[in-house]
Parts: sequence; C-alpha cells; structure tokens
Amino acid sequence: GLIQVHEASRSRAFWLRSPTLRCEQTQVQKPCKSSAHAPPDASTVPASEEEVEEHLSRSQILLVMKGSPDRPRCRHSRVAVEVLKSHGVHFDHTDVLEEPSLRLALKERWPTFPQLYADGVLLGGADAIRELAERGDLLDTIRSSTARERWAMCLLLKTASSGCA
Repeated sequence: GLIQVHEASRSRAFWLRSPTLRCEQTQVQKPCKSSAHAPPDASTVPASEEEVEEHLSRSQILLVMKGSPDRPRCRHSRVAVEVLKSHGVHFDHTDVLEEPSLRLALKERWPTFPQLYADGVLLGGADAIRELAERGDLLDTIRSSTARERWAMCLLLKTASSGCA
C-alpha cells in the first residue's frame, strides 16, 4: 500500500510503496472506494490543448478539483479549499468529475487533483498549496507574476529532481 512519511524539518510528505514498511506514527489508510477516484470511462477523449487553454483562461484563479468548494469529493480537494479560504483567496472552480475530457487532458500537466492555476500558470496540487501557505508565499505567488513564474519553475524542478531550495 501507500504510506505517507512526513519529513519534519522540511514539512514535506513522501509516498513510499512498500507492503512491509511499518511506522507506529503513520496510519495507513484503506483504499478509497469512492467513484471520485475511478478513472473516466475508457471511451472518453481528452480535451484538446486549445480547449484546455481556453478553459484555464476564463478565470484569474482556478481550482480544478473533485467536487465543489461546498462539497469536495476527496480529502486533497478539501485541504486545498480550506487553505485557499483561510487565506481569503477568491477562486473559481471546475469539477473534473463532471468534465472527464478535461480531467484526462489536465492529468498530462499534473498527475493528481486538485490543481491550482493563477492566470493559467499551474501552481500545483494540495501539497504545493499547503507548502506555499506554510512558507507565507501563497498570496504573493497568486498575485505576482514574477513570484508565480518562480514557483512554477521550482515546481517543475521538484518534479524532475525531487528538490528545490
């Protein structure tokens, strides 16, 4: 199963695949059987790049999530909504469970949901949103194009090399 291990010094979580790893401080969650985690129907065609860009350009701040801010359908979407609301961030949302072609296309950009976009720039998922908030950089990253581009580059480097200072 998947086990989440927190590194206290950097407030990061690492996921390890190991059926034998046990940790007294970590609880292993049972697999979720919610339809929110089921993949889209096999006949679903991903949205085109043009459709994705047009969708992202409709909102200054967009949270692409499972469910809605009032009814998140997964814990990661719930966390993202809570962090954004607690910082007074006003955002639009898209429910990927209602738009499977968009869901497939956006998985090419980032493998999980939710995904936060500011002016069309991907800022990451729930962990990235939480990290920005903990560092005190969330509002600046959303508001400043320079900070947003810097974070997007850092996010890209983290994905490629598992680290960014």
